[in-house]
Amino acid sequence: MLRPTRAAIPPDIDGRLDDLLWRDALRVTEFVQESPFEGQPASEDTEVWISYDSQNLYLAFHAHYADPGIMRANR
Repeated sequence: MLRPTRAAIPPDIDGRLDDLLWRDALRVTEFVQESPFEGQPASEDTEVWISYDSQNLYLAFHAHYADPGIMRANR
């Protein structure tokens, strides 16, 4: 079960992950594939941070691609 942390102050929504909120947020890194090898470790590293306050759920993602040229909006 994931237990996100409660944010004391909201982050600046600026694409950067240097706010205090992200340092204390729940960090999730262990993802698995669905395709082509279901259940195997993900082929590319991804980090997700989760936090919330009384009005918002905050999510941040850092997708590490060996070849950034393969990134697509639908991924």
